[in-house]
Amino acid sequence: MEENNRSFSTTDWLWMILLGFLISGWFFPTVGIIAIICMIAPVLYGLLKGGRFWCGTFCPRGSFLAKIIGPLSQKGRIPAFIASSLFRYGLLVFLFFNFGWGIYQAAGNTEMVGKVFIQIILVTTLLGIAMGIKYQPRTWCTVCPMGTLTTAASKTRAYLRKPLTRKTGRILGTHTTRLRQAPVFPQQKSKQSGGNRQNKE
Repeated sequence: MEENNRSFSTTDWLWMILLGFLISGWFFPTVGIIAIICMIAPVLYGLLKGGRFWCGTFCPRGSFLAKIIGPLSQKGRIPAFIASSLFRYGLLVFLFFNFGWGIYQAAGNTEMVGKVFIQIILVTTLLGIAMGIKYQPRTWCTVCPMGTLTTAASKTRAYLRKPLTRKTGRILGTHTTRLRQAPVFPQQKSKQSGGNRQNKE
């Protein structure tokens, strides 16, 4: 009864988009260009909002690995080297090099460009399936190049949002109101507002 009342989430059906994309792209390669949405969206979200919420909620391949490959997974332990920065960024460079080379060879032909997207998505999905069966269902998400870029974007966002230190403020010549200040809690606010009223009186 509880299973029937479970809320229906996006991850329950998004995997269908991946299958539909690969099948339609096989016959109509230009469709592959649509993949750029799933490449840019998570990175943009990480830069604007922070975190990998997109990856866990709206990624069609993540949904496919969780819902379809999940029951087939051996739930093995993910080797440490797979989660290492060297492996993740190495894979990122390797895939983007091949992707860029394919786009270059397409020479502006939209059908050929779409075919490059289809091939990259297909190969990485097959790799994700193999990793998902051998280890954890969403092992691919650990090394996904777009996930790696999203994490980097989130860290960049966090860094840029840090308040300026006093020394940095002096170097940049910024106004003192942008300098680092201690957090003011509600109790302190009430005391400060009370002190300000006394000063005015």
